[in-house]
Amino acid sequence: MDDGHCGETARETGVTIVSVDHRFAPRHPFPAAIDDCYTAWQLLDGARAWLGAHLER
Repeated sequence: MDDGHCGETARETGVTIVSVDHRFAPRHPFPAAIDDCYTAWQLLDGARAWLGAHLER
């Protein structure tokens, strides 16, 4: 839903933006979406040296 906005912001600012495509309720009840976002954070945190980036917390 926000991919266009994220892409525009990334182009304008020169930063990398990650948009996590998480699962939605009611098919995937709480805390599925939070788990998905946390998993993405862990993957990015583990790959930050390879990505040449730092993560804002």
